[in-house]
Amino acid sequence: MNAQNGIMAFMSIFAVIGTGLIIGFFYSGEPVMLAVGTLFSIGGWTPVIFIIRKKQIQASVKAHGRLLETTFVAVLLSDLTMNDRATYTIQTEWLDVANNTLYYFKSNLLWKDPTALINPDNKIFVKVDPNNFMHNYMDLSFLPESFGV
Repeated sequence: MNAQNGIMAFMSIFAVIGTGLIIGFFYSGEPVMLAVGTLFSIGGWTPVIFIIRKKQIQASVKAHGRLLETTFVAVLLSDLTMNDRATYTIQTEWLDVANNTLYYFKSNLLWKDPTALINPDNKIFVKVDPNNFMHNYMDLSFLPESFGV
């Protein structure tokens, strides 16, 4: 299971509880149930919606995007931890020579530190939406399955 699926599963628990409390409010009329249910629902559904939307964008870019050869920059320790497990991201860069603009790309979250498996001289492929480089997908198929790719 990759890190995004773990987050989505965890936050779904809050979303379902919150939705249940809101439904319970309509049967009991208790305003506390409505308030707590609304907070739980917003806190639970918001990350789930963002993750689903990101997956949809990445699937579209993966199928129809423009392929770039990017240069490895660093492996970054993410701020997110789950069950005392740190998550990592790979950062790459690409120079658009035509516009003299440097773009940075980050991978999806990884469960393990991939530093030992990355050769800084090798290129990492990133697919982008030509109209919006914020919509991108980094191809990490060179990493073993245990990294949650």
